[in-house]
Amino acid sequence: AAEPAATGGDAAAPEASADGMADVPTKIDVSAVKEEGRIAMFVPAPTEFQAALQASDIKIDIRKLVKDSGRTLEGKNRSIIALETGVRLSNLLLSVQAQDKTEVINRVKLARDGVEALGLPQEVLAGIDSTMKEYQDGSLSDAELGPVLDILAKGIRDDLADQADPTLATLVEAGGWVQGVYLLSTALGEQGVTGDAADLLHQPTVLAHFTKFIKESDAGRAGDPDVVSVIGELDKMQVIASKAELTSDDVKAVAAHTAAILAWF
Repeated sequence: AAEPAATGGDAAAPEASADGMADVPTKIDVSAVKEEGRIAMFVPAPTEFQAALQASDIKIDIRKLVKDSGRTLEGKNRSIIALETGVRLSNLLLSVQAQDKTEVINRVKLARDGVEALGLPQEVLAGIDSTMKEYQDGSLSDAELGPVLDILAKGIRDDLADQADPTLATLVEAGGWVQGVYLLSTALGEQGVTGDAADLLHQPTVLAHFTKFIKESDAGRAGDPDVVSVIGELDKMQVIASKAELTSDDVKAVAAHTAAILAWF
């Protein structure tokens, strides 16, 4: 902020409050802001989970493991809807170039239902509809669809972040991350693989970041039974993630915990 204008050679003193103390502006905790930004920057995107397998020469195509759950959004609170929407967006982004056109379009509709249930503005829904129209009529190719959907997904999170409840965007991201971890840990666990391929499962800081946000969500503070169960599974994962290295049993345990979390959605 600019320095206050000097009067008579001296800077104006802060105005005293009713209790006689000077009103001093609250300082921003710069270190806390930096830490939040650093964590958010390193949250793996859904497509990074497939890249982790490819970099390790493991013959698993995570895209072919994606299954639609059939979970409904009806009767769910906004926190659970946000988490489920993140799962649906993750499924879409992971499998966009690995499935036939009908499955891709169905997954777009599932993601759109979640976005609509969260109350995003009509222009966001119109953007999804326009993309699907271009994809269906062939003016948008399979190769082009992935990057376009990546941009749409980022726009959805940005719009959510601007709403009254700033935790919704993070919960959407958390849902996508849990789905990615579930698919990766399931694939690795089935083959007993650890090492570099499991690095995306071994991120205690990111896990703590999401756990904190879910605990501080409206449903978390209210003690919603479903959200309390999700938090319990995340806490168990934190114990595993705090280890120096992950064993094959640890990877299988992560798959079990994330499966349990998804079941509570």
